[in-house]
Amino acid sequence: MNKKSLLNKTTGYNAIIKLFKDVSKYGFENGDLSYQFFFRTLSPLSEMNGTVTSENYGASGFKASNELYHEMKKTLANTVYN
Repeated sequence: MNKKSLLNKTTGYNAIIKLFKDVSKYGFENGDLSYQFFFRTLSPLSEMNGTVTSENYGASGFKASNELYHEMKKTLANTVYN
Protein backbone atom coordinates (compact mmCIF):
# COMPACT_ATOMS: atom_id res chain seq x y z
CA MET A 1 0.00 0.00 0.00
CA ASN A 2 1.34 3.41 -1.00
CA LYS A 3 1.05 5.62 2.08
CA LYS A 4 1.22 8.77 -0.06
CA SER A 5 -1.67 7.71 -2.28
CA LEU A 6 -4.86 9.74 -2.10
CA LEU A 7 -6.80 6.57 -2.87
CA ASN A 8 -6.41 5.66 0.80
CA LYS A 9 -8.00 8.92 1.90
CA THR A 10 -11.39 10.64 1.64
CA THR A 11 -10.20 12.61 -1.39
CA GLY A 12 -9.54 9.43 -3.36
CA TYR A 13 -12.68 7.75 -2.12
CA ASN A 14 -14.84 10.66 -3.27
CA ALA A 15 -13.21 10.66 -6.72
CA ILE A 16 -13.67 6.89 -7.08
CA ILE A 17 -17.35 7.05 -6.08
CA LYS A 18 -18.01 9.78 -8.67
CA LEU A 19 -16.20 7.70 -11.28
CA PHE A 20 -18.09 4.55 -10.24
CA LYS A 21 -21.37 6.35 -10.89
CA ASP A 22 -20.29 7.11 -14.47
CA VAL A 23 -18.88 3.65 -15.15
CA SER A 24 -21.94 1.93 -13.67
CA LYS A 25 -24.25 3.99 -15.85
CA TYR A 26 -22.17 3.08 -18.92
CA GLY A 27 -22.30 -0.61 -17.96
CA PHE A 28 -26.04 -0.51 -17.30
CA GLU A 29 -26.69 1.14 -20.67
CA ASN A 30 -24.67 -1.63 -22.33
CA GLY A 31 -26.28 -4.43 -20.32
CA ASP A 32 -23.08 -5.49 -18.58
CA LEU A 33 -22.30 -4.96 -14.90
CA SER A 34 -20.09 -8.02 -14.56
CA TYR A 35 -16.78 -8.21 -12.78
CA GLN A 36 -15.07 -8.54 -16.16
CA PHE A 37 -16.75 -5.35 -17.40
CA PHE A 38 -15.46 -3.34 -14.45
CA PHE A 39 -12.02 -4.92 -14.61
CA ARG A 40 -11.68 -4.25 -18.35
CA THR A 41 -13.12 -0.73 -18.12
CA LEU A 42 -11.09 0.41 -15.12
CA SER A 43 -7.78 -1.24 -16.07
CA PRO A 44 -6.45 1.90 -17.79
CA LEU A 45 -6.38 3.58 -14.38
CA SER A 46 -3.28 1.53 -13.62
CA GLU A 47 -1.42 4.07 -15.80
CA MET A 48 -1.89 6.51 -12.92
CA ASN A 49 0.01 4.25 -10.51
CA GLY A 50 2.24 6.33 -8.24
CA THR A 51 0.85 9.69 -9.41
CA VAL A 52 -2.27 9.89 -7.23
CA THR A 53 -0.66 11.87 -4.42
CA SER A 54 -1.36 15.13 -2.62
CA GLU A 55 1.66 16.63 -4.41
CA ASN A 56 -0.22 16.22 -7.70
CA TYR A 57 -3.84 16.84 -6.66
CA GLY A 58 -3.78 18.79 -3.41
CA ALA A 59 -4.11 17.55 0.12
CA SER A 60 -7.85 17.32 0.59
CA GLY A 61 -11.25 18.79 -0.07
CA PHE A 62 -13.71 19.01 -2.91
CA LYS A 63 -11.25 20.65 -5.30
CA ALA A 64 -8.69 17.87 -4.92
CA SER A 65 -11.36 15.16 -5.30
CA ASN A 66 -12.76 16.86 -8.37
CA GLU A 67 -9.33 17.24 -10.00
CA LEU A 68 -8.58 13.57 -9.38
CA TYR A 69 -11.99 12.54 -10.73
CA HIS A 70 -11.45 14.57 -13.92
CA GLU A 71 -8.00 13.07 -14.39
CA MET A 72 -9.46 9.58 -13.97
CA LYS A 73 -12.16 10.46 -16.50
CA LYS A 74 -9.50 11.61 -18.93
CA THR A 75 -7.61 8.33 -18.43
CA LEU A 76 -10.78 6.36 -19.23
CA ALA A 77 -11.81 8.60 -22.15
CA ASN A 78 -11.36 5.86 -24.75
CA THR A 79 -13.43 3.28 -22.87
CA VAL A 80 -16.30 5.03 -21.10
CA TYR A 81 -16.41 8.57 -22.42
CA ASN A 82 -16.17 8.04 -26.16
